[in-house]
Amino acid sequence: MTQHRTSVATKATKKYEQQLAANIRTARDKLGISRNELVKLIKKRGVITTPRTIQSWEEAARTPSVGVLSVVAAALGVALPRLLPKESAAR
Repeated sequence: MTQHRTSVATKATKKYEQQLAANIRTARDKLGISRNELVKLIKKRGVITTPRTIQSWEEAARTPSVGVLSVVAAALGVALPRLLPKESAAR
């Protein structure tokens, strides 16, 4: 039974990460900027990153910390809850 709970949790985590990735990509696309341009906007807010790191966020290969995610949201001109998956934003 513990193994089943772990599997369900893993699926939920993966779904969360995929939705977060899609939300980051959608927000960037709506703004009409490249990953390089997003890197510059993020850097202006004091966080150093690379286009490859942003790509990994958008592909759900990595997930930014909440602190970095808040900077990403600001750089994209959106509120942090807009980037979070719906079930997480409702909490």
